[in-house]
Amino acid sequence: MKTSEQDNQPARLERILKQLQSDEDRAEFLSFYDGFKEDFNPVGPIEEGLVTHLALVSLRIRQCFYMQTDVMQRGMDATAIEGDDHDTAVGRAFMHDFQGANELEKISR
Repeated sequence: MKTSEQDNQPARLERILKQLQSDEDRAEFLSFYDGFKEDFNPVGPIEEGLVTHLALVSLRIRQCFYMQTDVMQRGMDATAIEGDDHDTAVGRAFMHDFQGANELEKISR
């Protein structure tokens, strides 16, 4: 049984694109979407929906990686002690985040 959502894939894509915050996010989503469509060749609205979902989830996972990197870099900058090696600086940044905003745990949820 088809739902109106399945019958209207272009409208669903339009809603997703409006929800994305920047032109860069939209372009990245469309790149994922086009690549997945080419790789999977979806047939019918259910498979189209799955490909759309896969592209959106892939974009979100990639954005989490960027956020984690930014949180760690800010933590390393905030807690830097001259002479720290990289592993010590990362550990210090992690502890700083754990004792404060705990952003790394929130991102991973």
